[in-house]
Order: sequence, then C-alpha cells, then structure tokens
Amino acid sequence: MPTVFFDDVAYEVAPGRNLLEAALDHHLDLPYFCWHPGMGSVGACRQCALRVFKDADDEVGKIVMGCMTPAADGTRASLQDPVAVAFRRSVIEWLMVNHPHDCPVCDEGGECHLQDMTAMTGHVYRRYRGLKRTYRNQDLGPFVTHEMNRCIQCYRCLRFYRDTAGGSDFNVFGSRNRVYFGRVADGVLESEFTGNLAEVCPTGVFTDKTLARHYTRKWDLATAPSVCPHCAVGCNVIPGARYGELRRVQNRYHPDINGYFICDRGRFGYEFTTQPVRLRGGAVRGRGVVSGEEGLVEAARRLREAHGVVGVGSGRASLEANFLLRRLVGEERFATGLPGALDAAVTAAASALRDGPARTPTVREVEEADAVLLLAVDPTSEAPRLDLALRRAVEGAMRARAAELNIPLWNDAAVRNAGQGRKRPLFVVGPAPIKLEGIATGVVHAAPDEVLRLAAAIAGRGAAEPAAGIAAALFAARRPLVVVSAAAGAETVRAGARIARALCDAGAAALLSVALPEANSLGVALLGGRPLEEALAFVERGAADTLVVLANDLGRWLPATRLASLASKLQSLIVLDCLDTATVRTADVALPAAAFGEENGTFVSQEGRAQRFYQVHAPPGEAAESWSLLAHLGRGRERSAVAWGSVEEVAHAMAEQVPALARVPEAAPPASFRVAGAMKIAREPHRASGRTAVHSDRSVFDPGVTPDPQTPFTFSMEGYQGEPPAALVPRFWRPGWNSQQSVTFYQESVNGPLAGGPAGVRLLEPGPGSPPPDPGALAAPRDGEVWVVPTAHIFGSDELSRHAPSIAAVTPPAALAIGPDDAAALGVADGQGVELTVEGEVRRLPARLDARVPRGVTLAPAGYPETQGLTVPRPAVVRRA
Repeated sequence: MPTVFFDDVAYEVAPGRNLLEAALDHHLDLPYFCWHPGMGSVGACRQCALRVFKDADDEVGKIVMGCMTPAADGTRASLQDPVAVAFRRSVIEWLMVNHPHDCPVCDEGGECHLQDMTAMTGHVYRRYRGLKRTYRNQDLGPFVTHEMNRCIQCYRCLRFYRDTAGGSDFNVFGSRNRVYFGRVADGVLESEFTGNLAEVCPTGVFTDKTLARHYTRKWDLATAPSVCPHCAVGCNVIPGARYGELRRVQNRYHPDINGYFICDRGRFGYEFTTQPVRLRGGAVRGRGVVSGEEGLVEAARRLREAHGVVGVGSGRASLEANFLLRRLVGEERFATGLPGALDAAVTAAASALRDGPARTPTVREVEEADAVLLLAVDPTSEAPRLDLALRRAVEGAMRARAAELNIPLWNDAAVRNAGQGRKRPLFVVGPAPIKLEGIATGVVHAAPDEVLRLAAAIAGRGAAEPAAGIAAALFAARRPLVVVSAAAGAETVRAGARIARALCDAGAAALLSVALPEANSLGVALLGGRPLEEALAFVERGAADTLVVLANDLGRWLPATRLASLASKLQSLIVLDCLDTATVRTADVALPAAAFGEENGTFVSQEGRAQRFYQVHAPPGEAAESWSLLAHLGRGRERSAVAWGSVEEVAHAMAEQVPALARVPEAAPPASFRVAGAMKIAREPHRASGRTAVHSDRSVFDPGVTPDPQTPFTFSMEGYQGEPPAALVPRFWRPGWNSQQSVTFYQESVNGPLAGGPAGVRLLEPGPGSPPPDPGALAAPRDGEVWVVPTAHIFGSDELSRHAPSIAAVTPPAALAIGPDDAAALGVADGQGVELTVEGEVRRLPARLDARVPRGVTLAPAGYPETQGLTVPRPAVVRRA
C-alpha cells in the first residue's frame, strides 16, 4: 500500500486515493466543500488546500488541492503549514463574502457543514462591509426549500441532480459574477431523489420543507437506526423524533444498500404517522371507543370462544409480529397477507434467489453490472434506490475508459470527459413505459404474454430480433444482471430466473434481482404461509369464524363484494393496524398498533438481508407494538403460552423453529449489549435540551427516563455518545463535524463499511438448486378483453406514504393509460371516462392517452383505492363510460 506523509507522520493509504480521501481515511481534519464521497472530485471550491513537498529536503513546496492530487507513494504534504492554513482561511472568507448572517434562523443550523468548516479554518471575523449579492428564491415543490442567497457555488447540487440522479429540470445559470442554481422557472422538481439536495448541500440553500412545518433544533431530535418501510430494498434511515412524533428522516449510510442517498418516498413518507388516518385508539364495534386494555381483553375473550381462527399476516409488519400471529392461529391457518397470484410470484422469487445459481445482488453490486435486462419492472417506482444504482452501472463504460487512460475514478469531471457518454447496455422489456428508458440501449413495449415469449427467446439465445440483440449483449457480459418484478406475476419471475440461469450456465457471474411488493414480503415468504384466498376459504366454508388481521387492509387485495361476503360469515374480525383502513372500520375489535419509528423488529429486504429497526419514541395514544399485542392475545387464548418478554426473545424462538430464519438474531447485537462497561446508547445527542424542557408546561421536575429493556438504547441523552457497532449507530456526529459529513469518521475508510461489524445479515446465498419450472402460458385475453397491467407510481402506490401531505401533493391522479389505437377503437379521448370490469366489479376512471402503451394493453395505477384487487396483469374488459 502507498505511504503518504502528513506533517512528517507516515500513513498507509489505499491505492487510488487522493490526498483529501487519504486524510479523511485517517480521521484528519482537512476542510472541503465540493468533494463528496458519493460523487468524487471536481476541484470547484479550493477549500482542501494543503502544501506538498517534492521530498524531505524541499522547504518551499507548493499549494495543491487535496481532492485533485493523487496520494502517490512517498508523497509529503502538510495540513498545518502556515501558508496552507492561511490559504484555506482566505478561501472561506471569499466564499462567505455574500453569505447572509442568518445562522440563528437557518433550518440548517446545528448541522451545517459551512459552519463546521468556517470554524475549522479559523475564519471568525468578517471584514467585508459592502452590499451582498441577492437572489429571488424559487418554489421547487413540497420537498425542499430554496434559499439561494446562502449558496457558495460548490456545485454539489447540480452534480447530484444531473449526473447521479439523471434529472434534467435543474441547472446552473451564470452571468458575470452571478451564479444561480435552480430551474428555468418555479415548479416542482421532477426527480424522485430531490430530498438528497438537503443532505448534499453543505449550507442551507436546500433544506427539508417537511421538517420546517414542525421545526425543532437538530440537537433536540431523538434518533435510532431504522429501516425504510416503503419498499423492499431495505434502505437504512435515521428517523428523528421530538415531543412524541417524527419530525424528519435522514439517510443512514449502509455500504451495500443505500450508500449516501435515499429516495423521496423513503425520506418524506414518514408524515403518515402524524395524520388523521393514524389509528390511535382502540374500538369495539357497537360500543364506541374503548381503552386499549379493554380492547385487548375483549379480543382475547373472542379468541377463546372462537370455533376456528385464521390469521392474515403482512409484509409491512415485522418478522416477529408475523411469527407470533402464526403461533396464535397455527401454521395451517396463517396467510402471508398476499392474494394468490402475488403470493405465488413472491414464492417464486424466494425459490429463485435461494436455489440459485444466480446471486441476488446488493445495491452496490448492481452498480458493477456490465449488462442489464429490466423485465417487466419499473425500478424507479418499485425499488427506487435501484434507479441510482442502475444509472451508475450504465456509466461503468465511462469508468472503464478512464481506467484505460489511467484517470483515477475520483476525478469525476475527467472521467466523464474521457467517457464521452459511453454506456453499458441496458435493455427495457415490458408493457409499461418507465423512466429508465432514457438511458436504455433498447426498449421493447409488449403485452405480458409477448414479454414471456421474448424472455424465452433471450434465454434460448434466439436468432430473431429483438431477442438476438439482447441475448448477445447479456451473454457477452461478465456480470450481467436481470431485474424482474413480482408484480408482473410468477411466470414472469420464473422467466427472469431462467434467463439468469442460462447466463450462469454460459459461465457468467449472473445476478438476479426481484422487486417485491412490501418491505418484509420476502421475510414473510421465508416464514411460510398460505395465500390470502386459501386462508379465507376456512371462513367461507365454515371451518373458522374468527379472523385476525395484522397490518393489512384486505381491500387492497380483494374485490369489495368478496370482502362483504367474508364479513357476513365472521363471528369476530380482530384487526391490528396503525392505519384507520376500511378493514379496521369493519372490524369487531380494532387494536391500534405502532407505526414506523415506534416499534422494534426485523425486516428482510428483497436482497434477503435481515435488518433490525429500533423504536425512536413510544407509540401515541393507546397504540402498542404489534408483537406485544399478539403476545398478549396468545397468553389470553392459551394460559400455557410463552410469556414473551421482549422482541429479542421472539426472534430467538423464531430462529429455532424456522430454519430459513435461523440467522435473524445475528442481524444486530443483543439488548444486553453495553458500551464502556455498563452504558446503553443514547437516543438523544449530548446537546439535547433535556427532559425538563420537554415537560415544562406541566412540571419543572425531572420525569425520569422511560425504561427500555428491549434494546441497547436509552430514551435519554445520558448514555454512550461515541461510535457503537454499525448496526446500532443512531446518528452521525463528531466534534467539529456536526453535519452528515461526519459519516466519514464512522467508516473504516471513505466509501467503505461502517466500523464495528456489518449491519444486518444475509439469509440467502445462491446454491446449485434445480432449474426453475418452465413459465406457464398466460391466459390470453378473450374477445372484448385487453391486458390490464397494474403499474406502480413511486408517489401513490405505497399504502403508507400516500397519506403523507408532501407525497400526496405530487401523487398523480388515478387514470387508465391507453394507447392511441385502443383509444380510437373505444372512441375515447384523453380525459374521458372509461369503465374497467374486474371480477364483476366496475371501476370508472379517466383515460390517459400514451403513445408508448402497446396495443391491447391498459395500464392501471397499482395500490390506488380506485384499482383495489388489481395485483398482477390480467385480461379484463375496458369500455367507454
């Protein structure tokens, strides 16, 4: 490894580093602005200056920029050299000339990178007394606030938005000595990753608009490590709470999953937890609102008197809660919570990922794919973080060209100039147009049955186009990737798996990724259970009279007529949920459950990684954690049932009884984990205002710390404030580094893993397995029918986030997308009403004409109330209303 000397001290550095990265790897304080670990260097701010000497005898040296200078073996540099120190102080003074003196009212206050770097450089007095440049700010939509007067022209926002996220409606505009970052005109930013601007911006130009609605100082936020509940990618996040409610969500760095960025749904969807749709109090039908305890007593009584109980689990509930529900009703009468077609697709995905031979990749491994096939999937909407990874995979051709020219990969502008827009192949095949077509090598829009035939031709290396061209690119690749969606149906999942197997058989290290419908869909599939209809059949044929539903609105999956018929045959419907859904309103007993940020548990991502998430604050009102409610019901039904004392006990019991989940307890350290002898980890930062300030409207006496035997955390600022193991890091902070940039000090090296072991544990690794069964033939549409394909929207299709005000503001209205030929045949113009008939139920929606929709296909928005029961593609009748 190269050796670099900083101020005459030798440091070993990883090959390919620049001097700034080398300094940060060894936790040395060298200020910077424009460099970002997820985007590399462009040398725009001149803040990371240091003095470099030719050899030990050189006493003159020269000033260089650390982010633009390779850390070659034997390099001698000084961070503390007086000339370098003075240069950095002068740079910050230039940058601050036009910066407003508004730190006390700035939303960035308390975690501002500009504040940190200003203090680090020793710039404490402003000499400039002239007029400052001022700009008009823009309304950029519901997610971020724009305050252009704070800009220091680091170009981070532009580089992320255009180069990393692929956005096109944001740019830099300049005239003379004025530079402006924004849109041509006010308007909602079109990217699905807008919120990252608030984190990459080192000042307060872009800030979280949702936080501003219920603002609190950053040092008063209680935080804990968590996992995003809005899709199955498993991004790590840091929810922040104050006064018993969530105030914001930030990215929590995970080297294999989300890295430094998350999507807007994961960042802003948290606000559903504070909306009127939240179920905060229990109820027993016919008796009005009752206390949570009385509701539990009533539910337990009904379970004891029941003549057969069926349980419906959920992919948005923890593994532990689903396991306890399965124990409560028995394995034979436990449902995964998904209807048959979607359940079969998730089961097919689990089998393909478990049996191999293609490996299910981490998000970082997706970035290294050298050819990609997207088969009936929209990653941007179904698994958003994959969008950024796939864009980086396509850019791999530029990185390969730069390597040929010996250009270091951190030199971002040079890499892009050398690459000249080169792209690795990415093919899109499916019935619906998607955003990633903008970077695709080839696009095929086809009906679902035609997609299956094309997939078979690709696996068989067919000679006809377009299969031949796609197959040639995939089979020529070293690490080809196939991405498919469970929402496309089990046959399409198996078709994608067969392509991946064919690639492996040809000698490639092929990868297979399946987008799943909910955060814990794969975990519930590994736990095991029946499809929803099979479990409900126990009720319909009189073998059970009581139904327990966990965090699942059955109206999302089943037609209203079937739900009504089911309810009429039930003696008792008991529902545990955090949302006031149609199923809750039908229930005989409704028990309010904890929501995101209010409970402890485990999710299994679509990669097969089990990850623990932790409670940030106690649930509001009468709500309680789902697993604890089910543990209570279990004790109430069977006096001999285990007295579960903690979610950890449940996890260990589950690991013993379900072989596929045997490693779940390894996902994080146990609740007994302590740091520095006997210290628990503090949820609140050491700068928090304290407990008496929170309750000062009622009492000035210290209320004491709420005990938490469930986790290694304490609901207090009193506890360990250092660097715990990776799975337990509740926030990123370092003296002098108050912003998210302090993540560097928690990493083994820049862009490397967090120190202290992994966060989560992979449960699935490829094996030889048997070939997946041949995809079955799809039932072709009959006369008068077309293919109706549920199509996900990143904003609107997720059951939880659609209730967040900021997400609702950008959710497109429900409409059926129809191609011009089919619209002409129906006599329908854009915006006119259309009737969609599914299983005898008629839904009326407006038509939206889209020339990209193939003939014989109608696209319906998935997850919308107007399209309940539509889960996978199916033939159906569409008529003019």
